[in-house]
Amino acid sequence: MKARDLGVLSADELLWGVAALAALFRIPFDAKLLLQQFPPPYSLETLILAAQALGLEGTQSTWQSLEREQLRPPCLVLLPPLQESAVPELDPRTQGATEAPGSGGGEQDAPSPLAGQGRG
Repeated sequence: MKARDLGVLSADELLWGVAALAALFRIPFDAKLLLQQFPPPYSLETLILAAQALGLEGTQSTWQSLEREQLRPPCLVLLPPLQESAVPELDPRTQGATEAPGSGGGEQDAPSPLAGQGRG
């Protein structure tokens, strides 16, 4: 995953944000119409303008500039993307597997109960 500017949104991110707000307030929402009304490039400003077009209020603030008491739910929070090094690599073959103490991990995988059986 490449790091990107938090102020730049993809079409999917814009649609997700507006659709989530529309659903929360039970406002009819048409993704195709939104993309026609707001051409790319998309930004946080586009997201706010699209929300305002649905009759919602919206502003942009940084978390550091707000006190908790100032937050008026609902809030849409955009987090920066994770750096690639911060995401652990998981091997689905070993997820949840544990080794017995002293086993050294040298045990062979158990054969599948269906191994050697042909299909019909």
